Amino acid sequence: MKKLNILSIFVVITLFGCQPKKSELKIGSLKVDFMESPIGLDNKTPQLSWQLESEKPNTKQTAYEIFVSTDRDKLANGQGDLWVSGKVNSDQSVNIPYKGGALKSGQRCYWQVKVWDNQSTSPAISGVNTWEMGLLSNSDWKGQWISQVSSSDSVPPLLPAPYFRKDITLKSEVKSARIYTTGLGYFELSLNGEKVSDHELDPMVTQYDQRVKYLTFDVTNQMQSGTNTVGMILGNGWYNLHTRSAWDFDQANWRDSPKMILQMIVEYVDGTTELFTSDNTWKTSAGPILFDGIRNGEFYDNRMSLGDWNKPGYDDSDWEQAKVVNGPEGILSSQVMPPIRVTQKLKPKSVVKIGDKHVIDFGQNMAGRIQLEVNGNSGDSIVMKYGERINDKGLLDQQELQRFIWTGNAQTDVYISNGDKYETYSPGFMYHGFQYVEIEGYRGELTSDKIIAEMMHTDLKNAGTFSCSNTLFNQLHEAGKWAFLSNYHGYPTDCPHREKIGWTGDAQLSAEMGLYNFDLYNSYKKWLDDFIDQQRPNGQISGIVPTAGWGFTFGRDSEDPAFEHGCGPQWEAAFITLPYQLYLHYGDPSILEKYYPYLQQYLDYLEKTSEGNLLSIGIDDHKPVKVVTEGPILSSGFYYYVAKTLSDIAGILNKSNDSITYKSLASNIKSSFLDKYYDPSTGQVGNGGQTSLSMALHFGLVDLESKSQVTENLLKHIEGENYHFDAGVLGVKFLTNVLMNEGHSDYLYQMLNQRDYPSFGNWIEMGANTLWQEWDGSRSRNHIMFGSFLEFFYEGLAGINIDPNEPGYKHFYISPTFNNEIDWVEASHLSPYGLISSNWKKEGDQYTMKIEIPANSEATIKLPEVIQNSKISTNSTDSEDFQSNTRLGSGKYTISWTN
Repeated sequence: MKKLNILSIFVVITLFGCQPKKSELKIGSLKVDFMESPIGLDNKTPQLSWQLESEKPNTKQTAYEIFVSTDRDKLANGQGDLWVSGKVNSDQSVNIPYKGGALKSGQRCYWQVKVWDNQSTSPAISGVNTWEMGLLSNSDWKGQWISQVSSSDSVPPLLPAPYFRKDITLKSEVKSARIYTTGLGYFELSLNGEKVSDHELDPMVTQYDQRVKYLTFDVTNQMQSGTNTVGMILGNGWYNLHTRSAWDFDQANWRDSPKMILQMIVEYVDGTTELFTSDNTWKTSAGPILFDGIRNGEFYDNRMSLGDWNKPGYDDSDWEQAKVVNGPEGILSSQVMPPIRVTQKLKPKSVVKIGDKHVIDFGQNMAGRIQLEVNGNSGDSIVMKYGERINDKGLLDQQELQRFIWTGNAQTDVYISNGDKYETYSPGFMYHGFQYVEIEGYRGELTSDKIIAEMMHTDLKNAGTFSCSNTLFNQLHEAGKWAFLSNYHGYPTDCPHREKIGWTGDAQLSAEMGLYNFDLYNSYKKWLDDFIDQQRPNGQISGIVPTAGWGFTFGRDSEDPAFEHGCGPQWEAAFITLPYQLYLHYGDPSILEKYYPYLQQYLDYLEKTSEGNLLSIGIDDHKPVKVVTEGPILSSGFYYYVAKTLSDIAGILNKSNDSITYKSLASNIKSSFLDKYYDPSTGQVGNGGQTSLSMALHFGLVDLESKSQVTENLLKHIEGENYHFDAGVLGVKFLTNVLMNEGHSDYLYQMLNQRDYPSFGNWIEMGANTLWQEWDGSRSRNHIMFGSFLEFFYEGLAGINIDPNEPGYKHFYISPTFNNEIDWVEASHLSPYGLISSNWKKEGDQYTMKIEIPANSEATIKLPEVIQNSKISTNSTDSEDFQSNTRLGSGKYTISWTN
């Protein structure tokens, strides 16, 4: 690829924030633990953040004062009876820890902040925001665990999904009402016949023997005078998984029959309160859900419908009394991450009838379910099968999905009609991965207006946008986002259909692209808790998280010595990558502080497993093209990465002795690595393939004097493959970062722009709308593990890069890659301080960049040398001389030059 041929360059920078009219400072986006007005917090020292909004350039906070009160009126009068920080001279506006009085269970806190800045003569004050605590100790729980069956040590019976109900009578007018509850494996909660939320698949999956998530619901507006009915349905979920499959969740030590716990606290307008709890006075019954399994699907017989079972006045005299049972071993912990929701509804692209079957193509691979209108006779059986490909006969092909599921049919729902004229069916306690649905037994004509697909996933807020003049790159970016969302259901998964497993390697490789695109702060924190909950006393962690025991030895019955210690750090290093990346993206050192002892235990485990400072464990570079890079060299490289990163983390936490110790360990690992795997006479590393060479460069395992030779070997290898990848998922990650950061983005551009095999563009040519597992598309077609290359779109083409010395985008870099084959790039990222945007375009020989830097943060603009060494001038009084590597304050800037 030709590099920019700059003949003469004229650079001008214009600051659009300079207007004669003065603009007042505004304070917005008040957040607590990066959530807006959360309820149910169990963090006793929540962190407060806000954003500044100003049209004035170079706006910077100089001081703040926080007020926290138990009463909105007190706050309005300037009283913070919980905390008044006093005026703090600081430009920090994110992650300010609460330092007021001890917070109590259920306590509602009102807060606002006053801010001084460098532009105004008087401070600005925010609006009032709130947060509310959950139940902070086990003693606060007064409800009892109840089930439809008594506690037993035997394998739970396979029973229909239990329904529970309880009528409660209110004494007077309600001021507020909260429900604290959970149900295992999944629950659906209703009040007076209506769901209390739009959530799906609560609670999130955890290590149930260590931690169980509960939720808090504000049901004030659903309460009615007199009698109210609380209803709950329970599904098996992952807590009582019957399906025999490769990952042993059916053998989990936590497995038990579905159970629930609930308590409702009602505050009346007269100031009194009343507590309603789950106990043996609740009623329970079987209903129409005869079977539900997260891997198999649902069997729903609508002839057994319970009518208005969750409304007042229902006759439950033939229902049984609920049984008080032992709860799970895990502690109750508040679920504060975003819930799973239906986020999109898609109409069919086509409906084709083949024999007695209908095959529906929704035109998009996704995770979710369908909603189907039924008009059948009583007893009609409708079978719905979900999948992501069809065979040469036009029928659904589920062969790939069934490989690891050994009992029952994969992704199959069955609905029995009750004969009503109009019925609508949608399965409850599971999600499927699919683009196609095959329906058998549907009476009459199935038209496209009678069926929709519902996309379901953890409802992650969008944090990034990207588009450019390269259509293929836009398609790949969208495919990556669909794959990421399809693979987040309370934790990151590998695929939404076949496995639904939290493979650590897949998540590690896609973490940075995920953080550019989505707000993952609380979602990743939840998953990190799962890591510490399954970590063994010796520090080892599993290759899948959560786990029922599988993954510590790459399968319980594995006899291969290479897998005696599981997947190795090439997968498990997600445990150190995620907290560090969260720190970089959100600037929150408390994350590192919380997980630091567990990261130490993991490194200690690796050190005890090593021989001569090297490891010989774990899996190879997964899904390569030709050259296989084996586990030992990868695990040793990642061993160095873990030690070096933990040294950096220790330094951030001011643990200088630890930092020195881990730095010394990393140095010893590096020396041993070079002795074994590096040939100084040729500059080759390991097998000389793309993965080995790029890993050594990416981790800094080669010395500076050897770097150029290793890089040259890598570039020659890429040229020899005609600018195609010859690597698996790890190699793609290494290659993306090395080529992007070492001045060879032109190579990476060509590799990503290919459309023949093996390439990501080849997937698009074959019809992909998500990312796939295999280069040839032969296995899963909704996998996220190759997603690391999408970092190039934000960090490379748009040039948005974190400064690790001022994390959370307090200061960041804009250093775009200009390519002759791309005419324009537009990208943005919503940082903790506000919106960052980086756009550039070329029209003929004219280049224009438009950059937005949010208030209270700064950015350094780094342009290619051919630009920064040219003549700089201004063209108006609102302009200023510009030099590359200049640190700029907040504002909107335009930079232009002529080629």
